[in-house]
Amino acid sequence: MRMKWLAPLILGVFVLGAGGVLTACGDDSAASGTTVLNMGATNYQTLPVTQSTLPSATTLAPNPGQITQNEQVYEVAYGDYMTLITSMFGISLDKIATANGWPNGGTDHKLFPGDIIKIPAGGLVPLPTTTTEATAAPSTEPCINGTHTIVSGETPGLVAAHYGTTLQKLGLANMKTKGYKSFIVGVKINLPC
Repeated sequence: MRMKWLAPLILGVFVLGAGGVLTACGDDSAASGTTVLNMGATNYQTLPVTQSTLPSATTLAPNPGQITQNEQVYEVAYGDYMTLITSMFGISLDKIATANGWPNGGTDHKLFPGDIIKIPAGGLVPLPTTTTEATAAPSTEPCINGTHTIVSGETPGLVAAHYGTTLQKLGLANMKTKGYKSFIVGVKINLPC
């Protein structure tokens, strides 16, 4: 019971100065001189600036499937067509046409194997392909391993990934399939071996 009234009493003695007046540190009129120390650049130690060992954000290359902020180039492979390329990079034909200076939004532009086209910033980084897959000429008859009917929302890239094949192989298996180049819903396409 004694402790309850003792704590406020002790606190009151420290907070209230002589005569019961509330004072603050250094607010005593009878205080003797105070020493003021002006600090300058030589009064404390500084650490030297060090260079970061982390790679800068601009040097990190995006992974396949990520959007890049840089322009890309693509070499047209045998069997490539516009819809396949726009699907591979996830960017519209209008943007590709503008980046390459093609008239009419690129709808009239013809692709030939070996052509180099610009893919503007904002496109996806495509999955890597081996040189032999991208440039190999097809055999007289491609190997067919079944069919698939295109449904709404599908792209050549999605279908190729679903069946574990590449876009080039899917394109080669469907070189003669009407409606494949536009990827029309309801068209039955061939699946490569």
